[in-house]
Amino acid sequence: MKKRLHAINVYYLLGTVPLCLAVMVLTFCLVPRFWQKGLVIVAGSIIVFELFKKFWHLPRPRREYEELVPCELKLPEDYNVKIYTCPTMDRYDFLKRKVELLSPLHHKRGEDFKIAISPKFLAERGERFVGIAVMREIIRYQKAVQLKVFLGLVTPALLVICAVESWHVFDLGQRIPIAPGLLHFFGPLAVAASVVGFLLAWNKWVSGMDYKTDQTLKKYYPAKEIADYIVEWDRMMASDKPETGNEKSRQMEQFYVQQRVERL
Repeated sequence: MKKRLHAINVYYLLGTVPLCLAVMVLTFCLVPRFWQKGLVIVAGSIIVFELFKKFWHLPRPRREYEELVPCELKLPEDYNVKIYTCPTMDRYDFLKRKVELLSPLHHKRGEDFKIAISPKFLAERGERFVGIAVMREIIRYQKAVQLKVFLGLVTPALLVICAVESWHVFDLGQRIPIAPGLLHFFGPLAVAASVVGFLLAWNKWVSGMDYKTDQTLKKYYPAKEIADYIVEWDRMMASDKPETGNEKSRQMEQFYVQQRVERL
């Protein structure tokens, strides 16, 4: 019996559009001039439209893939997916497009999801390696990993903006007695500490989801194969020109890869 994936596009919209609209309304209330209010409405409407446009099809509209050639890649688990090779993905090597799961907002009942693979990637790495990449993509989609990563960063930021604007719109400074000196002195420090703490916690949370995905893959592939895949995938995704990247950043990426391998 097939395991079923379900479209998650709507959750991207639910996590961003209402808060963007709230920011637009609060900003509208804050700006004094008529032309500024009009500018806020126009800018907010464009942002909301672009969000719908972005999340209507993930990671991009079907038409951009052009030709999809059916591929008989065997997977260790049966999902409601059909696998294709897509020559368009090899058009620009620097984009490093290897495996992509197409997710439309309106997914018809009973219709299979499409997974597009780079033909060059398949030819160079072989079915076994590509199979791991495809299964990892399926597992990440099934567990909504990318959704959690995105909303875990963007939604709190939008909430903070709403909170700050609400403070001024509703004049909470007058209703909640706080000594101005304490607020001016400790406020920036508290904000800076909160941002750093949040980013560290978010990064640890994202790493934890990667570790869990690696563990799930162990149900289907030996740990040695997964470890080799992790190392090789990192090498493929790294910059072809090391001098253009940040050396310390690259060292951190390699350390993280080593951590993932050791946790297997």
